[in-house]
Amino acid sequence: MRRADPAMQILLRVALCGAIVMCLCQQSMGQEPDWSPTLSSVEVEAGPIDSPGRKPAPRTAEESKQPSAVQTGAQPTPPPAPRDWFGEGGKPWWEWSRATGDWGGARTALEDAGLTIAGSFTLDWSSVWSGGAENRAYTRRWLDLNATLDLDKAFGWKGGSVYIDFYHYGGEIGNPVGDAQGTDALITPRHLDQVAELWFQQTLFDGKLRVKAGKIDANIDFAFIPCATGFISYNGTWDPNQLGQPTYPDPATGVLAFVYPTDQLYVGFGVFDGATQDGIRTGSRGPSTFFSDSKSDSWYFIGEVGLTWKELGSLGAGQLSAGGWGHTGDFARFSGGAKEGTAGGYVLFQQQFIGREGEGNESKGLFGFARFNHASDDVALITNHIAAGAVLKGTFAGRDADECGVMWSMGDLSNKSGADGDEHNVELFYKLQLFGSVSIIPDLQFISNPSGNASLDDAWVGTLSIVVSF
Repeated sequence: MRRADPAMQILLRVALCGAIVMCLCQQSMGQEPDWSPTLSSVEVEAGPIDSPGRKPAPRTAEESKQPSAVQTGAQPTPPPAPRDWFGEGGKPWWEWSRATGDWGGARTALEDAGLTIAGSFTLDWSSVWSGGAENRAYTRRWLDLNATLDLDKAFGWKGGSVYIDFYHYGGEIGNPVGDAQGTDALITPRHLDQVAELWFQQTLFDGKLRVKAGKIDANIDFAFIPCATGFISYNGTWDPNQLGQPTYPDPATGVLAFVYPTDQLYVGFGVFDGATQDGIRTGSRGPSTFFSDSKSDSWYFIGEVGLTWKELGSLGAGQLSAGGWGHTGDFARFSGGAKEGTAGGYVLFQQQFIGREGEGNESKGLFGFARFNHASDDVALITNHIAAGAVLKGTFAGRDADECGVMWSMGDLSNKSGADGDEHNVELFYKLQLFGSVSIIPDLQFISNPSGNASLDDAWVGTLSIVVSF
């Protein structure tokens, strides 16, 4: 068994301690920001669900009317000025929002013509310091390349867009912690090189209706909390007991529609290929099994209704959503045999409690969130998944792009599985924006009772994540 390099352990622990100090020492440094309640829209930051070009889908008619590249997060708005390039009139490289810049003007020319290209590279170095299944260090790396074509700009097709996303995953494919909830959003049981998404979207009736069809990551459109994307684990943005949901690393062919009857209300429904439950990896396949062939006739359904607001009394923006999901595939029962189909439901909440004054700071401040998902205890190791936490966006004066957060999550393990007690995870992170296109995220997690396995001690896991946007 390979143990973590002691020098790396010390470096990571120092970085984590420094992150905590930076997050807590604002007043003692005399750099207290000017906080006060304000109207705000939610700005999301990092993680596979919100890397450049992978922004969570619109939740209001106003958002659905935005340019397609802004909806997907492939392009900042407004475009950076002065431009990200060398020479007179350009920014220094360390101020570029994307490491490869403007490509000598070619990138801007493509975007003006409707084609926006985005990408990022993430490297996670983790170490299980104590407890868990294995005390060792490991890495995970994720490369994402995507493009958004605005059909209005390109061909005059109003409200239409096409999106394609390719990603590569390499590194650790096991789970050294041995937990049930997961400690890294990048975790996957296999190496990947695939066109993960390819879809067409159309907005109609002044943004009141949004329709999408193709190969889709369902978690981009359903059951997400925007402010929680900065955590290394996915417990704030996804529930591990969403059985069979077609999301990373296996998006699937599907069709969905969202209606925005008022400025605050939305209703969405989607149907997806459920072939992954039948052992077919939809992430690397086309639409063939969506039509119920001899290999699979399984389907995944999901619906969600939500209420959003720009202010709540003296508080800022927020969201309350509820949804239900179902899968028609066969699921192994803990008691033996198989169960045909299963279903569950979830509730999500997010609220900005404190805002930051000043132009351009509408999305900064202190946010709180909570989520709950229920699944059948006959087939799901986690019957109820609960997560709650707080995120501070713009940590103190001069660090407006930084972010820190703390989250607690619990996996209520099924008694029928033979698990001994429930699993708890406490996570703390600090996102340090080193310069325009590069960020570093120290993350610390404590996992109590991993998988309800009495033979595994409580685990401490440290991660250092480096993200480069290009």
